[in-house]
Amino acid sequence: MTNIRITKLLVRSSIQVDIYFTSNLDTRIGLGNVTITAAGGGIADLDVISVVVSGNVMSVGVRPMIPMGYYEFVLASTLEQQVRGAKGETFIEDGFTNHVFFMGVQEDNDIRDAILDGLPKIYNT
Repeated sequence: MTNIRITKLLVRSSIQVDIYFTSNLDTRIGLGNVTITAAGGGIADLDVISVVVSGNVMSVGVRPMIPMGYYEFVLASTLEQQVRGAKGETFIEDGFTNHVFFMGVQEDNDIRDAILDGLPKIYNT
């Protein structure tokens, strides 16, 4: 039996993170298995509000993250739910393999951009 690993973390928006794995996941993985903590800069941890598993992709919904904030995603087993593949593959939880660092996305803000564009050129924007 093979081990399952995280292959990619993609920040889709300020409220959604998608995590890709080498194999399909057990669909019973849920909120208790996922934490996203602030990894510096005095920002707050992210509240995880949803976890949806579809094949080898886990979509995690969060409260809005701080643009360019540094975060740490951790996937770990609990007493109620083991993190495993759909066919029982093992997920290594060694403190390295199950941790992924990422930065919050800087989304376009048309209102902010319009305000900054309207400032006199004496300001450095």
